[in-house]
Amino acid sequence: MKKHFWILSLILLCNTVQSQFRLSMQAGPVLSLKDKKQDSAFFSSKGMQEQIKVGYYKGRLGVVLGGSFVQQKAGNVAEENRLPKFPLGQAGLDSSLVFSGGNISTTLFTVVPQLCFPMGKIKLHVMLGAGLAMVKADSAVVAIKSNTTNTSKNVYYNTADNPSAPVVVSGFTIQFPIAKKIGLDITTEYISYTIAYANNDRRNNFATKNGKDKKQLLSIKAGLTFKL
Repeated sequence: MKKHFWILSLILLCNTVQSQFRLSMQAGPVLSLKDKKQDSAFFSSKGMQEQIKVGYYKGRLGVVLGGSFVQQKAGNVAEENRLPKFPLGQAGLDSSLVFSGGNISTTLFTVVPQLCFPMGKIKLHVMLGAGLAMVKADSAVVAIKSNTTNTSKNVYYNTADNPSAPVVVSGFTIQFPIAKKIGLDITTEYISYTIAYANNDRRNNFATKNGKDKKQLLSIKAGLTFKL
């Protein structure tokens, strides 16, 4: 009975409150939630996200269409952690491991329903949605370099195999009013999608194998919202 009461109250609230469009622009750092020591495909663990959103709100409910660009750089991972299965001694005592590439550029298109919880003049928006990730990744290459002859041989390299993948986003935004139609937003967002890649590995006689690298990112952004 109580559940029906709250649902009915929310519907009545939405029917009595004027609808509104809002435009938001935000930017901020992105961090990987995966263990840096994992022998993953690209080792891209840090970066930046720029985002623009258009939202339609009525009462406490909103639907937001978003487009964003995430640029990740190869993470600061110790070389010995990149090849836990490959004995460096096989290439000679004077050798070292060299890592190159692995940068990832991802364009996200999302549809995210939101629920607003007013806290005085401050508003908390909770969101959960999905969309499409368009991925472009530099080939990630690990090679053994001889310090005496200054020559190198590849141990493995990974190349992105599928340019698109579904993405799931969730998080919350805290909005502070700074003018009649302008708000300051601080957003924390969890982003999850999977990159399909092809692997050529010396440990497998350079036979091509297909794999998947799940990206789990946490973004912290700030920006402005304009009420239209």
